[in-house]
Amino acid sequence: MQMILAYNEGMNMKLLNTTGRRIRALREQEDINMNQDELARRLGVSNAFLSEIERDRKKLPLGT
Repeated sequence: MQMILAYNEGMNMKLLNTTGRRIRALREQEDINMNQDELARRLGVSNAFLSEIERDRKKLPLGT
């Protein structure tokens, strides 16, 4: 997915704007059903940071 995001700047912004919503939807799926605290702990980030990502207020740091 990183390659797709880096490929086209216009598309990059569009995908980043929906990434948080996609993360939240996946986290809340019945077969995963993980709360935000648990996912943040597993990712090694703060709950506040994950919340900002899920609300599309922060961009995910994408490495190369």
